[in-house]
Amino acid sequence: HILATTLDYPMVLDTVGCTPEFLKTNPDAAKALADSYFDALDLIKSDPQKSYETMGADVKQSAKEFEDSAKYLKWADRAENKQFFTKEFQDFSKTAGELLLQMGLIKEAPDVTTLADTSAVSN
Repeated sequence: HILATTLDYPMVLDTVGCTPEFLKTNPDAAKALADSYFDALDLIKSDPQKSYETMGADVKQSAKEFEDSAKYLKWADRAENKQFFTKEFQDFSKTAGELLLQMGLIKEAPDVTTLADTSAVSN
């Protein structure tokens, strides 16, 4: 069974997650992680060369090589993250839950409103 393709979600999705226990003892961590991502997007816009050098070094590419590959990347901004995590995430999770239930992999469909705390990007 295919839950979704890039036709449904035209991107490769990277996520960062924290356990509920970690967030309980570090209540500002999720917001700090989200804010650092959006700060990085601001840097990509304001100083792309520095950004490409930094990101390229992380994947063992030159700034030029990373710049060339970045033409095929789309980083979701704050508004796009809010849209995804306030609507699309729950819709996708509901569909996935129904499918997993039909396949017998879970005994009951989860309450998608409690699967994740998305407040760091949805507020």
